[in-house]
Amino acid sequence: MIRLTTTAAALAVVAPLANAGTVYNDSASFLADIGSNYFVNDFSTVTANSTADINAAYNSFSYTVAAESTNLFNGAGFVSITDANDAIEVTFTGSAVNVIGGNFWATDVNFNPVATDITILLSDGTSTTFTTSGPTDFRGFTSSVAISTILISTADGASFASLDNFYVGVVPLPTAAWAGLGLLGVMGGVRATRRRA
Repeated sequence: MIRLTTTAAALAVVAPLANAGTVYNDSASFLADIGSNYFVNDFSTVTANSTADINAAYNSFSYTVAAESTNLFNGAGFVSITDANDAIEVTFTGSAVNVIGGNFWATDVNFNPVATDITILLSDGTSTTFTTSGPTDFRGFTSSVAISTILISTADGASFASLDNFYVGVVPLPTAAWAGLGLLGVMGGVRATRRRA
Protein backbone atom coordinates (compact mmCIF):
# COMPACT_ATOMS: atom_id res chain seq x y z
CA MET A 1 0.00 0.00 0.00
CA ILE A 2 1.25 3.49 -0.85
CA ARG A 3 0.01 6.29 1.36
CA LEU A 4 0.60 10.02 1.68
CA THR A 5 1.58 10.89 5.21
CA THR A 6 2.09 14.04 7.27
CA THR A 7 3.87 13.51 10.56
CA ALA A 8 5.27 15.83 13.24
CA ALA A 9 7.90 14.53 15.61
CA ALA A 10 10.62 15.83 17.91
CA LEU A 11 13.82 17.09 16.29
CA ALA A 12 17.06 15.21 16.89
CA VAL A 13 20.70 15.96 16.21
CA VAL A 14 21.76 14.89 12.71
CA ALA A 15 25.03 15.00 10.77
CA PRO A 16 25.34 17.29 7.69
CA LEU A 17 26.87 15.94 4.47
CA ALA A 18 29.24 17.62 2.05
CA ASN A 19 26.37 17.95 -0.45
CA ALA A 20 24.42 19.99 2.13
CA GLY A 21 22.30 16.95 2.86
CA THR A 22 21.70 14.98 6.01
CA VAL A 23 21.78 11.33 7.04
CA TYR A 24 19.18 10.35 9.66
CA ASN A 25 19.49 7.32 11.92
CA ASP A 26 15.89 7.43 13.16
CA SER A 27 12.52 8.02 11.55
CA ALA A 28 11.30 10.59 14.12
CA SER A 29 13.94 13.21 13.30
CA PHE A 30 13.71 12.42 9.58
CA LEU A 31 9.95 12.97 9.52
CA ALA A 32 10.21 16.12 11.62
CA ASP A 33 12.58 17.68 9.07
CA ILE A 34 11.11 16.69 5.72
CA GLY A 35 7.67 18.34 5.90
CA SER A 36 4.68 16.77 4.19
CA ASN A 37 5.61 16.47 0.51
CA TYR A 38 6.40 12.75 0.41
CA PHE A 39 4.82 9.33 0.11
CA VAL A 40 5.68 6.06 1.79
CA ASN A 41 5.39 2.58 0.29
CA ASP A 42 4.98 -0.21 2.85
CA PHE A 43 5.10 -2.88 0.10
CA SER A 44 2.07 -4.60 1.65
CA THR A 45 1.07 -6.03 -1.75
CA VAL A 46 4.47 -7.68 -2.31
CA THR A 47 4.17 -11.46 -2.03
CA ALA A 48 6.82 -13.88 -0.77
CA ASN A 49 9.15 -15.22 -3.47
CA SER A 50 7.93 -12.71 -6.09
CA THR A 51 10.64 -11.72 -8.57
CA ALA A 52 9.10 -9.03 -10.80
CA ASP A 53 10.42 -5.47 -10.68
CA ILE A 54 8.24 -3.14 -8.60
CA ASN A 55 6.93 0.10 -10.09
CA ALA A 56 5.47 2.65 -7.72
CA ALA A 57 3.94 6.08 -8.28
CA TYR A 58 2.14 8.77 -6.33
CA ASN A 59 1.31 12.10 -7.97
CA SER A 60 4.52 13.15 -9.76
CA PHE A 61 6.84 10.82 -7.80
CA SER A 62 7.62 7.46 -9.37
CA TYR A 63 10.33 4.83 -9.21
CA THR A 64 11.28 1.27 -10.09
CA VAL A 65 12.73 -1.22 -7.60
CA ALA A 66 14.83 -4.00 -9.16
CA ALA A 67 17.89 -6.10 -8.49
CA GLU A 68 20.95 -4.41 -9.94
CA SER A 69 22.18 -7.52 -11.80
CA THR A 70 19.86 -10.50 -11.19
CA ASN A 71 16.29 -10.63 -9.83
CA LEU A 72 14.33 -9.57 -6.82
CA PHE A 73 13.27 -12.37 -4.49
CA ASN A 74 10.93 -10.71 -2.02
CA GLY A 75 9.69 -11.59 1.41
CA ALA A 76 6.02 -11.19 2.34
CA GLY A 77 5.50 -7.42 2.43
CA PHE A 78 9.11 -6.35 1.83
CA VAL A 79 11.71 -6.21 -0.93
CA SER A 80 14.76 -8.48 -1.12
CA ILE A 81 17.03 -10.06 -3.74
CA THR A 82 17.85 -13.52 -5.07
CA ASP A 83 21.68 -13.22 -5.04
CA ALA A 84 23.58 -12.23 -1.88
CA ASN A 85 26.25 -10.59 -4.07
CA ASP A 86 23.72 -8.34 -5.80
CA ALA A 87 22.16 -5.03 -4.72
CA ILE A 88 18.64 -3.64 -4.61
CA GLU A 89 18.51 -0.75 -7.08
CA VAL A 90 15.87 1.99 -6.90
CA THR A 91 15.67 4.23 -9.97
CA PHE A 92 13.57 7.40 -9.79
CA THR A 93 11.59 8.00 -12.97
CA GLY A 94 9.30 10.94 -12.15
CA SER A 95 9.77 14.36 -10.57
CA ALA A 96 13.09 15.19 -8.95
CA VAL A 97 13.52 13.54 -5.54
CA ASN A 98 15.82 14.82 -2.79
CA VAL A 99 14.34 12.93 0.18
CA ILE A 100 14.49 9.17 0.70
CA GLY A 101 14.28 6.93 3.73
CA GLY A 102 13.25 3.51 4.86
CA ASN A 103 13.94 0.37 6.79
CA PHE A 104 17.11 -1.31 5.50
CA TRP A 105 18.37 -4.65 6.83
CA ALA A 106 19.69 -8.07 5.79
CA THR A 107 18.13 -11.53 5.83
CA ASP A 108 19.27 -15.12 5.49
CA VAL A 109 17.90 -17.49 2.81
CA ASN A 110 14.74 -18.01 4.91
CA PHE A 111 14.09 -14.24 5.28
CA ASN A 112 15.22 -14.22 8.93
CA PRO A 113 17.05 -11.02 9.98
CA VAL A 114 20.83 -11.30 10.33
CA ALA A 115 23.37 -8.91 11.84
CA THR A 116 25.79 -7.74 9.13
CA ASP A 117 26.99 -4.57 7.47
CA ILE A 118 24.71 -3.01 4.90
CA THR A 119 25.71 -0.20 2.53
CA ILE A 120 23.41 2.41 1.02
CA LEU A 121 24.85 4.38 -1.92
CA LEU A 122 23.02 7.39 -3.36
CA SER A 123 23.65 8.85 -6.82
CA ASP A 124 24.55 12.20 -5.17
CA GLY A 125 27.69 10.56 -3.77
CA THR A 126 26.37 9.89 -0.28
CA SER A 127 27.37 6.49 1.06
CA THR A 128 26.67 5.04 4.49
CA THR A 129 27.51 1.63 5.93
CA PHE A 130 26.13 0.37 9.23
CA THR A 131 25.59 -2.88 11.06
CA THR A 132 21.99 -3.89 10.72
CA SER A 133 20.13 -6.03 13.23
CA GLY A 134 16.62 -6.27 11.76
CA PRO A 135 13.66 -4.74 9.95
CA THR A 136 13.30 -1.74 12.28
CA ASP A 137 16.73 -0.32 11.30
CA PHE A 138 16.11 3.04 9.65
CA ARG A 139 18.13 5.42 7.52
CA GLY A 140 16.86 8.60 5.91
CA PHE A 141 18.54 11.07 3.59
CA THR A 142 18.01 14.60 2.33
CA SER A 143 20.16 16.12 -0.39
CA SER A 144 20.72 19.48 -2.02
CA VAL A 145 20.76 17.75 -5.42
CA ALA A 146 18.41 15.31 -7.09
CA ILE A 147 18.78 11.64 -6.21
CA SER A 148 18.34 9.55 -9.35
CA THR A 149 19.26 6.10 -7.99
CA ILE A 150 20.15 4.29 -4.79
CA LEU A 151 21.85 0.93 -4.26
CA ILE A 152 21.38 -1.20 -1.12
CA SER A 153 23.81 -4.08 -0.60
CA THR A 154 25.60 -6.33 1.87
CA ALA A 155 29.25 -7.36 1.50
CA ASP A 156 29.38 -10.69 3.31
CA GLY A 157 28.24 -12.81 0.33
CA ALA A 158 25.81 -14.72 2.55
CA SER A 159 23.01 -12.30 3.45
CA PHE A 160 20.44 -10.53 1.32
CA ALA A 161 19.73 -6.79 1.34
CA SER A 162 16.12 -5.97 2.24
CA LEU A 163 13.94 -2.85 2.11
CA ASP A 164 10.57 -1.79 3.54
CA ASN A 165 8.59 1.37 4.40
CA PHE A 166 10.27 3.38 1.65
CA TYR A 167 9.86 7.19 1.84
CA VAL A 168 10.23 9.34 -1.28
CA GLY A 169 9.75 13.08 -1.47
CA VAL A 170 11.14 16.54 -1.83
CA VAL A 171 12.03 19.31 0.60
CA PRO A 172 11.91 22.97 -0.49
CA LEU A 173 15.14 24.33 -1.97
CA PRO A 174 16.15 27.80 -3.22
CA THR A 175 15.13 28.59 -6.83
CA ALA A 176 18.69 28.18 -8.14
CA ALA A 177 18.88 24.70 -6.63
CA TRP A 178 15.65 23.66 -8.39
CA ALA A 179 17.23 24.52 -11.75
CA GLY A 180 20.07 22.14 -10.90
CA LEU A 181 17.60 19.43 -9.81
CA GLY A 182 15.87 19.62 -13.19
CA LEU A 183 19.16 19.14 -15.05
CA LEU A 184 20.22 16.29 -12.79
CA GLY A 185 16.80 14.68 -13.17
CA VAL A 186 17.24 14.66 -16.94
CA MET A 187 20.71 13.14 -16.54
CA GLY A 188 19.30 10.55 -14.14
CA GLY A 189 16.58 9.70 -16.65
CA VAL A 190 19.20 9.05 -19.31
CA ARG A 191 21.06 6.70 -16.93
CA ALA A 192 17.78 4.98 -16.06
CA THR A 193 17.39 3.79 -19.65
CA ARG A 194 20.27 1.32 -19.16
CA ARG A 195 18.71 -2.09 -18.57
CA ARG A 196 20.42 -5.28 -17.58
CA ALA A 197 20.76 -7.95 -20.23
